[in-house]
Formats: sequence, C-alpha cells, structure tokens
Amino acid sequence: SLLEQFCRHDVDTINRWMESHYERLGDYGYPDSHLFLDEMAAAGHNVVLLSHGDPKWQLRKFRSLGLMPYFDAVYVTRAQKEDFLSEWVKDESVPMLFVNDNPEENMRVAHRFPKMAQAMRRNLDRWEEVLYNKVGFPHFGTLDEIRTYAHSFFAS
Repeated sequence: SLLEQFCRHDVDTINRWMESHYERLGDYGYPDSHLFLDEMAAAGHNVVLLSHGDPKWQLRKFRSLGLMPYFDAVYVTRAQKEDFLSEWVKDESVPMLFVNDNPEENMRVAHRFPKMAQAMRRNLDRWEEVLYNKVGFPHFGTLDEIRTYAHSFFAS
C-alpha cells in the first residue's frame, strides 16, 4: 500500500540519518571530559550522569565517548531533569554539585532545589553568553576550570 511504502521510506531515511550521526558521536563530547571525570572519581566523589533524551541515543553516545566507566550511576530520562531529581534527591543537606551546560535546565533545577550548588560548562555553540550570565551561577569555559571549582566546593 502507499502508506506502507511511505512508512518504509521514512524508517529508511531515519536509519540513514542516525547511522551518519553515530559516526560523529565523538563530536558530542568535551575534550577534557575524561580528565574531569577521572579526577572527580579519584577524589572519592560519587559521579552520577543524568541525561535528558532518548535512552538508546544517549547511551550510545556516552559509550562511544568512553565515559561510562567513570560513573557510579547513569540515568537517562525523557522527563525534565528537575522532575527526575525530585524523585532522587531526598536530602539537600548532602553536598551536591550539579554540572550542566544548559542554562535553561539549570534555572529550572535551581528553582526546584535552591540549596543545590551548580556549575555550568558554557556551550556557546548552543546557547548565548547572556543566558549563562542571567542564570547567575558560576560558569566556565572548560571542565578543567570546573574541576578546580569542584575541589574548592567539596573542600569547604
């Protein structure tokens, strides 16, 4: 039928697009990710990955970047991060540092968890500098800078 032909074409198009993006998964990481995660784990911090999006895509991305061994736990959710965290975070007195590159998500998380510390890795390919300034949390150009900030945060 015409509908089956259309659906088959659509699936083929989607599969070709996804395969072309799987080849470029390395483009999604930051060059200092491994150093940052390695140092956080070596310092004895629990390192948890919380990612928003399609679980298959996100997990494939993190595996291809070689990041999975660094995490104590990995959560990929289609829910907004602040909604997911509402189920997970029960005690805000435990020191936590939320590291993210999305200023809009950071604002929503801060609204829900006002005591949670945050640090943002600027991603100026996706968001404008003015958004990072508007949020009012420390923001940095590299994860290495966040590493230094995190060491002082957890030391205090």
